[in-house]
Amino acid sequence: MPVIAPGNDTPPRGPADTPIFEALATRWAAAGRSVPCRDDQEWTLLAERIPWPDR
Repeated sequence: MPVIAPGNDTPPRGPADTPIFEALATRWAAAGRSVPCRDDQEWTLLAERIPWPDR
């Protein structure tokens, strides 16, 4: 997580904010792929399940 200077509410721009990354991330999301720095709903569902429900 970026460090924000006191009195400044805007974090510094990072690689995830660059136009080329945004274009690629949009393309990946449209294709159903997971995108770095974004929530992955499938992983969340899998991680919430009990691995051995019969125990």
